[in-house]
Amino acid sequence: MERTNWVRRLLSALLVAGVLGCAGAGGKDDDVVAVDADGDGVRDDVEAYVDAYTDDPAARDALRDVAGSMQAILDLPADDVDGVRAAAQDANVAVACAFHALGDATEPVVGIQNLTLSEGDTLAAWTARQAHLGGEVYTVIPASERATACAARADGGAS
Repeated sequence: MERTNWVRRLLSALLVAGVLGCAGAGGKDDDVVAVDADGDGVRDDVEAYVDAYTDDPAARDALRDVAGSMQAILDLPADDVDGVRAAAQDANVAVACAFHALGDATEPVVGIQNLTLSEGDTLAAWTARQAHLGGEVYTVIPASERATACAARADGGAS
């Protein structure tokens, strides 16, 4: 029971982190996108963290997916309400897939979150985009349903 509550708190922190404001007038903020030299949607520093965290290819892919889904939220214009909602649901599934691949993905997911939100104005930009969720709650995907959700994600669906 305690583990489930921790996971819920972790997902809540990922999807509704809070600091007010964002640079720019609701548009995309180029200051929130850090170096991604290979253009795969995952920042280089986050990719290095994932590579150092595990040698397991499936776990690395799942963690890169978490990182990419977080970056995708930041890459959206701050006023793209529908895009932010879809990206938040995608991030929810990505986190569930990380837990499916690793069993307990709390440490690396929090590490990815910390790195992702540590550059420039990323925390403010993240919060501006998360404000569009208006208190929506994304439930934790039960362990018994994660394999199916992850297979659907791999086939191009977010859930």
